[in-house]
Amino acid sequence: MGSRQWLASLLCVTACVVSGCISSTPVLPVSLITINGSQPAPPRSVTPRCYSPNWSPQGTAFSGVRGREGLSERLHREITHNRTYPELARRYGWQGTVQLCVMMERDGRFSRVTVLTSSGNAFLDNEAIQMVRSVQMTDLPSPATWTQVWFQIPVAYELTSLPPSHQALVQAVKMQVLRNREYPAEAIPSKLEGNTVLGATVGPDGSVQQMDVRQSSGSDILDQAAKDLLARSAPFPMQQWQFDSPVYLLIPFAYRYE
Repeated sequence: MGSRQWLASLLCVTACVVSGCISSTPVLPVSLITINGSQPAPPRSVTPRCYSPNWSPQGTAFSGVRGREGLSERLHREITHNRTYPELARRYGWQGTVQLCVMMERDGRFSRVTVLTSSGNAFLDNEAIQMVRSVQMTDLPSPATWTQVWFQIPVAYELTSLPPSHQALVQAVKMQVLRNREYPAEAIPSKLEGNTVLGATVGPDGSVQQMDVRQSSGSDILDQAAKDLLARSAPFPMQQWQFDSPVYLLIPFAYRYE
């Protein structure tokens, strides 16, 4: 499933929650959990291009107060000025910082915006990309002196509205799931990939009382693997954070084979 389809699916799931497809039980969103099917590549010592401190524009370099550093600061101010917190993300407490790699053309538009480091939430990543693409830089150095310039730009989405106990429980759930994650053996021959969103009601004792697939990956194997992963990660520390009634977890899983 492509990133646009994944985003659309996530929006559909969220809309269903908003419109009452589930009960009034508090909804706690968990950030994206990725399960890789191949062995991780050895760490590279090469710094990503966007992050290189010596990175200069493609074409003839320019310098001075209107050089790359100055433009980077201006771009960051523009992003801060234009950034709004998406209502859906605010409602469900989605937070994170996405590092973007952006290429600016001589006319001030951004012809390429890609994710260098994900926020862990596909919705926030996409919002950041669209927001940066809407920015138009002006008063640029003479086009005769340069062609394109790249920047690495962080876009942070942070909320403080979630109660500390909710934040702590969400983090604890994610950590327990991460400790138990594994790519399903039966998916290896076909190198299956997909995104699954699970909804789960967790009782005061930390057990999973009910679980369902809110958005299918398109593969029964991956959907079942996500359910099995969540089940073996329970019980969750509800009592530790003084939850005396059920909560509803909304958890996105991304299965990748690279």
